[in-house]
Amino acid sequence: MCGLIGSYKARLLELRGIEPLTFVIWDGMGLVAKRVEHMPNSEPPKVVIKSVNPEYQTYERDAEEVNIIGRVIWAAKRL
Repeated sequence: MCGLIGSYKARLLELRGIEPLTFVIWDGMGLVAKRVEHMPNSEPPKVVIKSVNPEYQTYERDAEEVNIIGRVIWAAKRL
């Protein structure tokens, strides 16, 4: 099974802005495409990291632990 990034041959990243959209992040083991949302009023600041694929679990991290590489704005694959 391939994740969102692995199933596409070409990728385009936009390197600005933090919104509850799909981002490429470094998770400590590799680059992954996940939805990242800020948890309001959390102390220390936290984010919720969700997969587009329902087979992967949602998890929380301190915001300072998350290294956002860029936002996914386009993807293509051969049919």
